[in-house]
Amino acid sequence: MNPLSLGVHIIVRDEAEWLPQCLESIRNADEIIVVDTGSEDNSVSIARSFGAAVIEDPWKEDFSHPRNKALKHASTDWILVLDADECLLGGIDQLRAMLASGEWEAYSLTIENLLGSRPEERLYHSAVRLFRSRPEYRFEGRIHEQIGSSIVRQHPGKSMGDAGILIRHYGYLPSILDGKKKARRNEDLLLKALEENPDDPFYLYNLGITHHQLNRPQAATEVMAKALPLVPVNAPYRAGLIRDLAKLLLSLGKAEQAQAVIDNELSERYEDYPDLHVLLGDALLAQGWTDKAFDSYTQAAQLAGCSDRYVQEAGSSSFTPLSRMGSIALRLGRPEEAARLFHGALQQHATHQPSLSGIAESFRQLDVSETEIAALLKQIVLPQQPADYLPIFEALNEAGADQGIESLWQQAMTAESRLVILYASALLRNGKSGVLPLLTAAALLNDSTRPDELETIGMLLKVCRTVGSGEQSASAASLDDEITFDKLIQCAVEVRAWQAAETFARRYEAGQLALAKAMYRSGFVLQAADRFLGLLESRKLDSEAFFMLGELLYTKNHFAEAAQQFEQAQAMQPDQRRAGIGLSLCYLQLAARHMDEAVHLASEQTGLREDLGRIQAAIQLLARLPWQTDWNGRQRRNRDGEAAHITLHDRPQ
Repeated sequence: MNPLSLGVHIIVRDEAEWLPQCLESIRNADEIIVVDTGSEDNSVSIARSFGAAVIEDPWKEDFSHPRNKALKHASTDWILVLDADECLLGGIDQLRAMLASGEWEAYSLTIENLLGSRPEERLYHSAVRLFRSRPEYRFEGRIHEQIGSSIVRQHPGKSMGDAGILIRHYGYLPSILDGKKKARRNEDLLLKALEENPDDPFYLYNLGITHHQLNRPQAATEVMAKALPLVPVNAPYRAGLIRDLAKLLLSLGKAEQAQAVIDNELSERYEDYPDLHVLLGDALLAQGWTDKAFDSYTQAAQLAGCSDRYVQEAGSSSFTPLSRMGSIALRLGRPEEAARLFHGALQQHATHQPSLSGIAESFRQLDVSETEIAALLKQIVLPQQPADYLPIFEALNEAGADQGIESLWQQAMTAESRLVILYASALLRNGKSGVLPLLTAAALLNDSTRPDELETIGMLLKVCRTVGSGEQSASAASLDDEITFDKLIQCAVEVRAWQAAETFARRYEAGQLALAKAMYRSGFVLQAADRFLGLLESRKLDSEAFFMLGELLYTKNHFAEAAQQFEQAQAMQPDQRRAGIGLSLCYLQLAARHMDEAVHLASEQTGLREDLGRIQAAIQLLARLPWQTDWNGRQRRNRDGEAAHITLHDRPQ
């Protein structure tokens, strides 16, 4: 036997889809042991076709049991543990080379968890997966089984090394989680484990993760908050618990609580954890503390390569904080600084969508032409095939650079549905011809087109036919089951097909309200305001519309009238937080106005000036909160360039 013989152990149950990829990645192992816990597919035959020894072991609701059963059959000096939905990057030979010069009892490998298809949708953590084969080493725990504790007990000194080798894990992809119902299985096992050990913080933490996977954020937050004070300070998973709890609190709109959780930990224990600095920046930004948020992102960006001992999101010390800093610089009217920050982010991740959109908007604010912006984005991304142009088109679309989209269009792009949608929309807005045949051809690619894209193509086709045929086309533009008139109206407004939007709006009772809101969402606020006021008289506004009208009146300094709209919005939807902030600001602005008049009438009363100062300070504090509509570049240009009275018109296609 090779003195550095290496075996691989895998547990399977109905893993035929992923098992071949896993086994291929460890083909040169000296021994492969697969423990099957009750597969009904051909997982066993796949394992044997790769030369694996298969052990049949009925499922006992305990992951440590099959792991330890494999250990009893091991004949190699070293053991690598994998899951069937993982693969080893680099191969077995790389591990052997590392073991030849190592003296550790065990090694941690970095797990790259895929969360989606984009490069930034990655989560990295380390786990003990490689260890010497000794009879005293055994896995512990019903679920999320661990062998590290067993090794440390036998070798309390420096027993663990870092292999610096990557395992790619596919099991957190949404399609796999949904298809195999892993989250519900994990929940059952965790609840059983907690019946045996009710205050085990590791199981509580993982139950919180499972609640999150099952879309129960409040339950996840409560369980993780319960786990936190029970976790030993030196527990390797403690920093990840802080991170996940803060993310959950932010998702629930509890930015102050998220900040408190992070503040308690950063200075004392986790100063080198970039994810916490990013989350602190997010929490501060949600509370309106822009400068402090910028500083937190800066600290995250300075931690690149400092530590790999934490659970980390891809880009948490590089493109993510740089992109957030760029967005703040844009918001503060510093486009040159923003462009530099976005460019720094794109040097780390050339197709990072927020950074591409941000740099496109920065260039637009610096009066760079749309075609030059398109050329610059192309130079950054270096697209090799039509599909590679999608992030560029998305960025140009968000910045309202339709001419830039047109300048990059190629005939070969007609097979990419999303590119066709963005190009056709640009042509429609600019009154160009040739849209109808382009969309018709795209609609025929049903087999390769995503359902949401096919729906958008269908809506654009209806818009085009309605524009071309006038009122008689209303029957041709009748509803499909998948398309509502609200969506059609929004689509028509976004491509400025006003006649089509009016036609759709006349087709049902709430159409005029849907049209007004679609105009507002797209930045055509003055047109929307006229319609809101008309609908206000007939009492046809809903909570969202009342908020929109209130926001518009607030920006025009009509605070008393805005307050009435915010009050209506809150009366119809009591949890309308943005309306509550707007209403408070209206009251404060009115108080400041009256107090200012009082100060002028009684200038000798210093107390009045102090009161006025406190009110103005409260206004500044509250106004920092992100309560107003966040317009993208296109919407903001629609808003800023809109005249008070615009003749509605269409251009025939």
